This record gives sequence, structure tokens and C-alpha cells, in this order.
Amino acid sequence: MLYTLMFGSYTFPNQTFEVINLPINNGISEDNIPRKQGALIQTPYLKARKIKIKGTIHNATQATAWTELMDLQAGLLSGEDKFYHRSDRYIDCYTKKINPKFAKGTDKGVIDLEIELVAQNPYFIAAGASTSDVFNVTGDYNFNINGSGKAFEEPIIYVCATGGAITDEIKFTLGSKSFSFRGTVANGKTVEVNTKEVTVENNSADGLSQFEGDFLTIEAGSNAFQYEGFTGRLTIEHRSRWY
Repeated sequence: MLYTLMFGSYTFPNQTFEVINLPINNGISEDNIPRKQGALIQTPYLKARKIKIKGTIHNATQATAWTELMDLQAGLLSGEDKFYHRSDRYIDCYTKKINPKFAKGTDKGVIDLEIELVAQNPYFIAAGASTSDVFNVTGDYNFNINGSGKAFEEPIIYVCATGGAITDEIKFTLGSKSFSFRGTVANGKTVEVNTKEVTVENNSADGLSQFEGDFLTIEAGSNAFQYEGFTGRLTIEHRSRWY
């Protein structure tokens, strides 16, 4: 499963580059969150992940090594992107620092590098296409979604009006949490509830004012959903995640 490291479309130049703190460390922090009533509660959350990489660029000439270093910097400093240390999952990162040092006695043809990446979202995410569970319903409906990773997932929930316009409330319930959408959805059009981005769109227009409740997350294992509403096609798009 392990292979040459990648950051976005950039592939590290050789097998000397490796993550030096595998398994990648993480920890829990906490912060004081003010409540509406004026009280403070202490809320835990996963800290940003720091990923340290070491490796060596080695070439016969300084010019070739320097070109390779410039390519590495261009690939890593282009902004946040997907970092792969194994082929089946990635973590979204940006590069905090690149520290190059020329090895002594090599006429600057060998460069030792220390690199630090930071993942603001500390979860590893399944590579490849998202999983889409699709249900064609004619009214109220119960269904299960399986989270196959080890951490909760942030789904995108689509409701397409396939049996005429939706003109009244539609509701999703998962355990103790639920949300309702009370806008009109034209026949053949779609409502999109995006948990990761915390957005709601009705036929590509902002529909957040017609939404109330929770942005639902999928836990590892079986998740029993309840849908209440009109005829439509329900699509739950999600990706497995790991700590």
C-alpha cells in the first residue's frame, strides 16, 4: 500500500523521501466556547496534523539538483492539496516549510531536505470516487448508509424532485439529529445539502434560509436514516475517513 509520496499532481523525486513520524501523530485540544446564555463550555476537538518528511535530492551536477529543488518547491508551495503517503487515502495539507541543505563534499549536487506539511482537517480520506447511495422513493422511507472508515463522514445529500414539484416540508432524521427543508423544488430540480461546506442549494441557488436543523454526519458502521416527504430520488454521497 505504501509507495512514492505525492502532493497533488507532484510526485516526490525518489524513494529516499519518507514520512518520518508514521503513524502520523494527532492529539485532542480544547477551547472555551461561549453559549448564548453567557456560560462557557470546554469543547474538545482534533488538532491540526503536522506531517514531517525527510529526503535527499541527489544528482551529478549542481544545476540538475537545483532544477529538481525548484520543481519540488513549485509543486509543494502552490497551496492546499491532497497529500498521499499510501495509494488508497489522502489528507488535505499545505506546506509550512521546506528546509534544504547542501551535503558537504558533493559540489552541491546532493541536497538534504526537511519538509513540514500541516493538515487543518486532520482526517485521512478515501481516494478515488465518492460512494453514492441512491434511493427512489414515493414518500416516507427508511434506509441505511454504511460508513466503512473509522471516523465520521461529511456527506452531501441530494433530493431530486422526480414526481412533480416539492411544495412542502421534506425532513431527514438520523438518531437524535434531523434537518428540514421547506422550500419549493421544481419538478426535475435538486436540493443539495453539503455537510462539509455547510451549504444548502436549491436548483444551484442559495437555499440556506429554507433549511433548519443539523448538518448530518455519517458514523462508522450502520446509519439508520428516516426520510419524510415527497416522491423523489435521494442520493447520499460520502467518503470513508480515518483518524
